[in-house]
Amino acid sequence: MLNSTEKKLNLFWLLILAWPPAGGVYKVIANAENWNHIALGMLSAGILFWALFIYVPQFRTVLPEKFFKKSFPLLFLSYIPSIAGYWEGGLSLTALIWPLAVYLFCATDGSLTTWAHERVKKGQG
Repeated sequence: MLNSTEKKLNLFWLLILAWPPAGGVYKVIANAENWNHIALGMLSAGILFWALFIYVPQFRTVLPEKFFKKSFPLLFLSYIPSIAGYWEGGLSLTALIWPLAVYLFCATDGSLTTWAHERVKKGQG
């Protein structure tokens, strides 16, 4: 059973990785110059909604470390079509730094998940 801090950490993970591609979808569709841009925006939206459909019900039951590693590939994939649809040269590739940095900070170190798990032992969770 997850404690409240672990659930909040999972929810924070979903929000921090789902918000930018949602903005990218809006940007691609609002500034579409042809049907390819609209198709890429819709593809990105579909991937994002599919990821949220799969992982929102799981954020209360899966441990944060496993949840991060399991959900990251699909959430990262939702970035790519929106970046391709609103291509502004090499500058667009910098948008991929955000999810990678979040993943490296949250998922690979393990200190956040350890902290969230140990808060219950201290009576703070």
